[in-house]
Amino acid sequence: MRNVTVAAVQMKCSKSVEKNIAHAEELVRQAAAKGAEIVLLPELFERPYFCQERRYEYYEYAQTVEENPAVRHFSRVAAELGIVIPVSFYEKEVNNTYNSVAVLDADGKNLGIYRKTHIPDDHYYQEKFYFTPGDTGFKVFDTRFGTIGVGICWDQWFPETARCMALQGAELLFYPGFSFSARVRRRCIFLPSGSARPSFLKIRAWLARSHRARSAARRRFWAWPLCRICTAMPVLCR
Repeated sequence: MRNVTVAAVQMKCSKSVEKNIAHAEELVRQAAAKGAEIVLLPELFERPYFCQERRYEYYEYAQTVEENPAVRHFSRVAAELGIVIPVSFYEKEVNNTYNSVAVLDADGKNLGIYRKTHIPDDHYYQEKFYFTPGDTGFKVFDTRFGTIGVGICWDQWFPETARCMALQGAELLFYPGFSFSARVRRRCIFLPSGSARPSFLKIRAWLARSHRARSAARRRFWAWPLCRICTAMPVLCR
């Protein structure tokens, strides 16, 4: 048994990619200074959540993993701080676009990409206009601090996501997310709520989830101040 300290960043996103990356780095460094070994950033944190409307020009936001400025930037940060950082980004691969996460190990190496499997389609979540359903399948990544599984936001409501990762040996599950409301409690970033909870309790794995803070495009995002910046807590792993 061992302890791993995890932090989930909750932040407000502006229209400036450079400012969002700089703000995210500030919070990552705060978490690392408090002992965090794995730091989770919010879903698509480079910009405000653009999936609330259908605009063809937003397709231009998509970049390859090699081009994406957030992935490139946090690869250097991860190596400098010696921490693991799953980075959410809008990915372009040939003619397809995905909602993806690159898992950066503590030496800055990209261990691989997970592409979001379950794509919501709702008035305020028009993601099917922007994202192709992922083709990677559910994956785990062997990091310096343990074997982790990564899903993305909507994936958490489908039990097969957590179960597939657990069967592959995941000790910790990470879900960068975007949501309009959340009940933030003392251990909110490690326990799911609502219908998702039984899935995680049955597989006996810990969950960490990140959100945005304050306003989110056309609707408000409400959360208690506890997780507004970041929270780092010890997690017991196998």
